[in-house]
Amino acid sequence: MVRKQGDRLKQFETKSNIIKYILGKQGPVSEPEIRKHLGEKYGIKDQGRINRHLHELKKVECIELIPPIKTGLSNKWDITKTEHLENIQIKFEDIKLNEFEKSLIVILRESNLDIDRDLDGLECFFELLLSTSFFNACMDIGLEKLQNRAWELYLYDRGFERNKNIKQLLKNCYDTNIKKNPNFIKISEETFRKIMEEIVRNKNSWNVENPISETLEEKYPNEAKEIYEKTKEIWILMTKQKLIFLDTRYHLLFKHYFHQDILNDIVTSDEIEFAMKIKENQKESSVLVRYFKNLILISEYVVRYKKPTFFNVNGTPNEVLKEIIDFYKLDYSTIPDEIKKLIETS
Repeated sequence: MVRKQGDRLKQFETKSNIIKYILGKQGPVSEPEIRKHLGEKYGIKDQGRINRHLHELKKVECIELIPPIKTGLSNKWDITKTEHLENIQIKFEDIKLNEFEKSLIVILRESNLDIDRDLDGLECFFELLLSTSFFNACMDIGLEKLQNRAWELYLYDRGFERNKNIKQLLKNCYDTNIKKNPNFIKISEETFRKIMEEIVRNKNSWNVENPISETLEEKYPNEAKEIYEKTKEIWILMTKQKLIFLDTRYHLLFKHYFHQDILNDIVTSDEIEFAMKIKENQKESSVLVRYFKNLILISEYVVRYKKPTFFNVNGTPNEVLKEIIDFYKLDYSTIPDEIKKLIETS
C-alpha cells in the first residue's frame, strides 16, 4: 500500500525498508533504484533524506557502499557479509533475515558453500530458510565451525554403534600389533587412535592411491607403512564412516535445530514437512534413490518459495528438477528407474 503524501515513515521504518529492498534484490542496488522504490511505495522523495539514511546504515555496517567505476554513474549499495547481517539482526529485529535469498547466500558463501556450484549448498539453502534456529546458529558460530561440531553429533547419534565397533577394533589392533611390536617406537593407544582418525578425517591428507597420512609419515617415517598395512581393514571401515557422515552432516545439523525450533515454539508446518520427508528418504537403502528423492523435495520447495531465483521458479517441480540435474551436470544415466517413474507420474 502506497502511503499518502502527508504520511511520514519513522526513521527506523525507512531504514528497515531500505535494507529489505536491498536484501530482496539480486546483486548491488543503485541509489536511483532505492529512491524510486521509496518514492513509489512510501511517498518519500527527499533525495537528501534518503542519502542520509543510506550513509547512516553504512556507518553502522548494515550495508556497504560500492562507488561508481566511472565518473557520473551513481553509487550502488549491497549487503555481502555476515557482519552486515549480524548488525541488521541487532538493530532491526523486525527483519526476518532467513526469508531473503541474499542473506542465505551470504551465509553459505562465507562457509565455502556456493549454490552456483555445490549441490550441498542448495540443500543447505532450504534448511537455513526453513529453520530460524539453524540460521541464527550459523550467524553466531559459523556454518564451517558447526560442520566440525556435527562430527561429534554424528558419533553420538546415527554413527554411535559403528563408532563403538571401530573403537574396539582399534583397541584390539593396538594391543596385538602395535603395543607388543618391538619394531615400533612407543606410541600410546590414544596417539594411535588419533593417528588413525587423522587419516580419514583430514580429506587433504589421504587419497585412494596413497591413503597413508602425510602427518603420519612426517612423525613416524619408519612405521607409517607398517601401521597402515596392519590396520587396512579398520581404515576402510573408518573411511566408510566418514563418507556416511559427509553425506548426512547438513541433515544432522538441520535435525538438531529443527528440534530446537520445536522447543522454542517457532517451528512452521513447512519446516515439519521438510524434516519428515528428509527423515523418510533417509530410510532408503539405495544412496542414489535417497539422493534423488531429496532433489525432488528440493524442487518442490524451489517452486513453493520462488527461490533461488536462478532456477525457473515459476515452472513445475518437474521442470525445476530437470533444471537442477542439468545445472549441476548430474549424470542422467545414474537416475534409478524408481525415480524416473516418480518424475514421469508427478
